[in-house]
Amino acid sequence: MKKFFTNLVLVFLAVVVVLFIVTNRGAVTVSLWPLPYLVDLPLYLVFFIGLFTGLVLAGVMGMVRRARSFARARRAEKQAQRLQATVDSLERELDAGSLPGSEPETDEGPAQIPRQPPDVP
Repeated sequence: MKKFFTNLVLVFLAVVVVLFIVTNRGAVTVSLWPLPYLVDLPLYLVFFIGLFTGLVLAGVMGMVRRARSFARARRAEKQAQRLQATVDSLERELDAGSLPGSEPETDEGPAQIPRQPPDVP
């Protein structure tokens, strides 16, 4: 069903494009500004050249954005791997008791602070 509606929309767009071409066959003069040339082209061709140029530029900009995102993701992944390696290394050292200032744990637990009875008036 979805494919039917997609095809229906495409057929509608094709009809609109054909109608645009048929109604805009008149020639327009296009000046290629820095050059001393003038070109006579049908209006629909000028329109489609502009549309195609815009699509190509948008595609190039999208590719550049995707490349930047991909590079940023790769850097973040490498940093995450480095940090995970550091965490693993520190956990191994902690398990071995070789960290500076680390003392092996005793079975006694933490030092107990003697409690004093509350003052009763």
